[in-house]
Amino acid sequence: IGGGTGLCNLLLGIKSLPAILPISIVSTTDDGGSSGRLRDTFGILPPGDIRRSLVALSNAPEIMNKIIQYRFSKGEGFRGHSFGNLLLTVLNDIEGSMSNAVRGVGDILNINGIVYPVASTESVLYAKFEDGTIVKGENDIDLCKGRSPELRIKECWHKPLPKCDINAYSAIINSDIVTIGPGDLYTSVITNLLIKDIREAIVKSRAKKIYICNLMTKPGETFGYDAFDHISEILRYLKKDCLDYIILADNKKLRRDALLRYAKKGQFPVESGDLAKIRKLTKASIIIADLSDQQELIRHDSQKIRSQIAKVINGRV
Repeated sequence: IGGGTGLCNLLLGIKSLPAILPISIVSTTDDGGSSGRLRDTFGILPPGDIRRSLVALSNAPEIMNKIIQYRFSKGEGFRGHSFGNLLLTVLNDIEGSMSNAVRGVGDILNINGIVYPVASTESVLYAKFEDGTIVKGENDIDLCKGRSPELRIKECWHKPLPKCDINAYSAIINSDIVTIGPGDLYTSVITNLLIKDIREAIVKSRAKKIYICNLMTKPGETFGYDAFDHISEILRYLKKDCLDYIILADNKKLRRDALLRYAKKGQFPVESGDLAKIRKLTKASIIIADLSDQQELIRHDSQKIRSQIAKVINGRV
């Protein structure tokens, strides 16, 4: 359950695990870029995060993945759009819903798994900050323009209330493992937990529930947050301590040159902090592991996160 790059990196890793069926449940409040334009023009669910999940699970020839991900750099009305977003928009019109459109593209890409939008109706994400400012829209929350990046979010909500996708609900109830995150805490992860039926499905499910914490903080969203802050917010919006495992990154493994570049943008590692304090907060087992991709960008390494999920599946933690 999630959205953005974090969810895609997780899917890339776990799709090759033996004897599992990955089901990606994708956030639907993206209102920026190509997704936002298509949403406003055609009244559809934003396709961007859905497209990325489909490509992450794809078993099609690489050229097909490149076609789906291709982004137009010129052309009136086309600039900035990805071909995959346009294809999903077309299929949404032909098939009558985004869920049907996703199945169609999934067939084209021969995906190893299933992708469901978390909701079947449009909604806008709102956030209230500690100074009382209310920001409308995931993109404006994400970009942090015109406000201090150090302000904390006090509350998030949807307007209008979205309708949960019945397939997403059923998938959670019947899963053996439910993962939450990684991804931007409020705009990629908590936006899903705001949906009452999704939240209740997570709590009711007998699945092992795993929260995968972020590697880095984000200005305007989680500035100054440590692992305790992330976990506290997840539990606050779940409204119950139902987590079984929490996976935290060993920050000592992060590359120094990359850390310096991120620091210039106001982004810092999410520190594990006081583990005793976290253990008082939740009954979940805490796993600390090297999770980062040793490249210029600090993000979860697909194979490293795959290894930790495999340990949970096989009962080795």
